[in-house]
Amino acid sequence: MRISALSVLALGFGLGLVSFQLTACSNSADDCNATATCGASSTMPHAGAAGKSGGGSDTGGDGAGGKTGGGSSNNAGTSGSEGVGGEGGNGSGACTGDVSEDAACWTTNELGVFVSSDSGDDSGAGTKEAPFKTITKGIAAAAGKNVYVCVGAPDYTEHIRLDAASDGIRIYGGFECTNWTYATTRSAQVLSPSNIALRIDGLKKGAQIENVGFQAADATGTGADASSYGAFVTGSKGVKLTRVELKAGKGAKGADGEAGTTGANAATPEAKQKGTAPACGTTVEDANGGSWPSAMCGSRGGNGGATVANTPGGNGFSGTPGQNVTPANKVNLGGGTSGDNVAGGAGDSGSNGNEGPMASAAALAGAFAAVGFTPAAGNDGGNGFPGQGGGGGGASGGNVNGNTTCRGASGGAGGMGGCGGGGGKAGAGGGASVGLFAWSSDVALVSCSMESVAAGAGGKGGESGIQGTGSDGGDGGDADLAHKIEKGGDGGRGGNGGPGANGSGGTGGPSYALVYSAGSQPTYDAVDTTLKAGEPGAAGKGGDGLATKGLDGTVGASAKEFEVQ
Repeated sequence: MRISALSVLALGFGLGLVSFQLTACSNSADDCNATATCGASSTMPHAGAAGKSGGGSDTGGDGAGGKTGGGSSNNAGTSGSEGVGGEGGNGSGACTGDVSEDAACWTTNELGVFVSSDSGDDSGAGTKEAPFKTITKGIAAAAGKNVYVCVGAPDYTEHIRLDAASDGIRIYGGFECTNWTYATTRSAQVLSPSNIALRIDGLKKGAQIENVGFQAADATGTGADASSYGAFVTGSKGVKLTRVELKAGKGAKGADGEAGTTGANAATPEAKQKGTAPACGTTVEDANGGSWPSAMCGSRGGNGGATVANTPGGNGFSGTPGQNVTPANKVNLGGGTSGDNVAGGAGDSGSNGNEGPMASAAALAGAFAAVGFTPAAGNDGGNGFPGQGGGGGGASGGNVNGNTTCRGASGGAGGMGGCGGGGGKAGAGGGASVGLFAWSSDVALVSCSMESVAAGAGGKGGESGIQGTGSDGGDGGDADLAHKIEKGGDGGRGGNGGPGANGSGGTGGPSYALVYSAGSQPTYDAVDTTLKAGEPGAAGKGGDGLATKGLDGTVGASAKEFEVQ
């Protein structure tokens, strides 16, 4: 291009100047003007060569002369013009698409923290060269960066929790641990030591997880902790799971109900329960029959019949209670007598107490709420009823022998009834197994799998408590055969208490691949996302103690999806 200009100068200023410029600026072997090979555009400025693709994150500079333009993004620089280098490529360093689409660009220390179960150390820097050991540490240190998790030889034994502190987190698990290459066919595996593998709560920006498998442990607790969840999501928006496997552990078996307590045996009669002996003389005081100072568990033996001088013996009293015993309202008193050498009538035995009220059956199913699943337990059996106290013995009659007045012997108190046995306790309901639980949340699934396994069986109802036994009645007062007075009647034996009722069995837990609250159904394509439900929990058996057999629980449910209304 300069040679054309020099030719003009040669015409105006002479051959010597032309000779000088040619020596300084031209190689005749290469110059198109010298060789007459320049094209039509040779009188126009040359275009500089295209700037090369930028690398790193610095801004590309202009090329000099006709050299290629500098650049530092992935975009090529523009062609240079008029001897000026092309414009540098976009130096922003921003990667396009998702990690799976351009992993080489995304996997830098500037854009992510790195986690390796193979070689990581949670005291490290979290870089590609010095990764963390646990995903939990990577999440805590992310500070807006992605979390890159490689598929290590040991799985990640931890429980993953995402909450407000990690809102907007992005976790990718398809990396190889040596070179950190990415493949969508690889997945890092999390084996949770707890009954929830992945817990997400209260996210507003959301979360994105790709190529990670979550396996929850079998549940071993009670109540809300009796169920196992692959993932448990509550109150969160924008949760996206891609190529994520969610597998629950087994639901816990409901605990068997405890047996009812054994009813107390009745007290043994002592001196105060024995009738009073006859007495003779010119002045004779009246005498009451044997008696108990108070009731025991609602049972009391009847008082013995009283005696009065020169009067027929008094009747004893029936024992109590008269209800919830069989037969009811039994009159079991001993009758008083009169005449020489006639003993007072003995009291009759008390009726046995009835068994406790039967336990009602467990609900047909437990209930899901924001806190998870509450199993359906059986119910406690009622306590057995006390036996009726024995009837008090009748008194023997008094008489007159010459100038001597005698009273008869008073009757003994009836024996106490035994106490009722305690009711058997309820069998607990079985825990649930749930692949994904989503409550008041926005969850999108892409090429995922959700699996539940066996739910927990209901617990057996507790056996009825054994009833207490009744006691013998008190003896009637002694005889005075010298004065032709027989003994008072003995008190009757108290009835046995009734056994407690058996507890009812708990209902088996459900097995659902997916559970969601009304309005929170996750979005997914049925073609590339799979749901698999396991076996429902077996029904718990009712208690089978002495009382009528308790009611069984209900078998749990099993389905791929369940919407909580």
